[in-house]
Amino acid sequence: AFKMLTDSIWNANETKSSLNSLKIQNSIQGLCIKCMDSLDDRNKSQSEYTEFRKLLFREFRTIKKVKEYSDRLRISEKALNEMVKAQTGKSASQIIYNQIILEAKRLILTGMSAKAVAYDLNFDDPAHFSKFFKSNTGYSPTEFRKVQG
Repeated sequence: AFKMLTDSIWNANETKSSLNSLKIQNSIQGLCIKCMDSLDDRNKSQSEYTEFRKLLFREFRTIKKVKEYSDRLRISEKALNEMVKAQTGKSASQIIYNQIILEAKRLILTGMSAKAVAYDLNFDDPAHFSKFFKSNTGYSPTEFRKVQG
């Protein structure tokens, strides 16, 4: 649509006709409207992303699945993933896991045991938490404490 409008402006400028100034004016107005629509879409997407981040910050201890976030936000999983990808370049699950890992690292560095961190973050099994942590950081919780501590 943008190309069509810019081509219309260019062509009207190149040809001699009494209606050219009106054609150019009309095409420029159309281009401006398209730009404003595009900004509205971007602002809506940023607002939805902000809502996702607020929900994530409040609920990451209890909600760990994209489906649960999309249900709470009343959008499809696909729409949530597309929106997060557009804003961050990452999938929604990556953003969720990053939030969990960030908090896990913070808690580990306060001296909490891996088991206590696992339960604080609502993992049913400390072994599952340790596996999750290692797959996302490259370190077990104990190794991370040694390297960072």
